[in-house]
Amino acid sequence: MSGSRPCAMSLLNLSEIPGYAEALKRERETRDLAFCDWPVPLCGLKVNQFTLMHLLILGNCDNAFVGGRLPKVEDVAFFLWVVSPQYAPNAPKARDRFIKTIRKRVKFFAACAEIGEYMDGAFQDSPHAGNVADAKSYTSFAATYCDLFASEYGWDDALTMRKPMARLFQLYRRIQQRAKPRAVMFNPSDGVLSKYLRQQAGGQT
Repeated sequence: MSGSRPCAMSLLNLSEIPGYAEALKRERETRDLAFCDWPVPLCGLKVNQFTLMHLLILGNCDNAFVGGRLPKVEDVAFFLWVVSPQYAPNAPKARDRFIKTIRKRVKFFAACAEIGEYMDGAFQDSPHAGNVADAKSYTSFAATYCDLFASEYGWDDALTMRKPMARLFQLYRRIQQRAKPRAVMFNPSDGVLSKYLRQQAGGQT
């Protein structure tokens, strides 16, 4: 009588993998929060969840937290201004008052770490760039999502631009699953599991 060899995954007790339960909890909470129109804590402030509009503003202002370079104090201050409920374009006096206030209470290195975690949550379920747009683009990055959600849900551009990106990426996944049911998807928590399996196999950490 022949039998199949048991899959290694089926023999794992996932609850015993260090950090895995915490990663799953963080992953779930981030996804659920994206569907609640609530502000979130960041650097001792209450800020809006990160949206497509925020991404365009910060990107066009060459802010370090979306541009991939090392941040400076002014990058922290401007980032917090843009995601704050008080943000208003073309309001330099309000911006300067906000920045003057937070500079007295926000610690630079701690703020960089917190903003990094905030951005990690926003982009937790983001697709690989190659799945969304060609390397050579003929439209704004925002057009990809505005067009997609207008086609799928009838949303206008303003609605899409103000939705949390963590929500948009999850909805993109649902659309992708309908179009390509066999598409392979990954969770951030899979990284914890992969690291554990490598360690058990004697690989590098």
